[in-house]
Amino acid sequence: MTSIVDFFLVLVILAAAAVPSQMLLGGVLGIIPAHRSLRFVGIPALVFFLAILIFVFFNHGVLFGAIAVGAGIGILATLALDSIRIPGYLTGNMPMDLPMRFGTMILGLDKRLKQQVQRRVLRHINEQIQEGVPSTELMDEKGFPRLSLRTMRGLLPGAFKAVLAEKGVPSWKVRGSGTLWHYTNGATFGIIHALLFGANWPFTILFGLVLAFTFIGIIQFLIPPMRLGPRMPTVILLAHVAVILAFGLGFAAFLTPEASALSLLNQALELLGL
Repeated sequence: MTSIVDFFLVLVILAAAAVPSQMLLGGVLGIIPAHRSLRFVGIPALVFFLAILIFVFFNHGVLFGAIAVGAGIGILATLALDSIRIPGYLTGNMPMDLPMRFGTMILGLDKRLKQQVQRRVLRHINEQIQEGVPSTELMDEKGFPRLSLRTMRGLLPGAFKAVLAEKGVPSWKVRGSGTLWHYTNGATFGIIHALLFGANWPFTILFGLVLAFTFIGIIQFLIPPMRLGPRMPTVILLAHVAVILAFGLGFAAFLTPEASALSLLNQALELLGL
């Protein structure tokens, strides 16, 4: 039987665990730059989360186990996702290595990167129009650039290199920061899944699909000049199928029934007598 204390502890931990992904969403949508949200929201949330984690470690072993399993399964799920994402990038089905993009956001280089990309995109469009390419193949009906994945894949490396050279930031720092954020998101998604749904295959499938389609939806904000096409969404969907399998199999194998019972879904079902 869970208690009201369990309910509020789970809510508080869920709120703290949601911060990294909300930082990404806020940065992509232009609500607040990621480097600022890291300073004013992310670091305080991390300190708060660690304090709660210490409290739970000493006072609620089952809940601590749910958090630990969730984080571990989340990291494994991110590795599974990358087993599809990285080959997708290497085979030309994604325009860039996404952790590099995350790294520019978290290090405060995003505004300059967008300017560099815009400069190259406009130059490319002007060159193509001068060569006789119809503008309808380069822009949408509103006149906004819409270039192919292949074209953007050719333009983006130069933009990244120019920004890093201008700001004096080594590429390993950008990639490392982006990868750390990428795997932090994965770990927190695992915690969120464990505390929302426990071990539950139908909700695991739903959760994975929501993540996949949300990411597909924000691609146009991550890479505005790119015409989406079918290739990148296909890679993203396949990668999140791997996430679904990692979540489903991992939680079924390692999340104890007691830990699963702490999830908000199971607490709600218990409250309703179901």
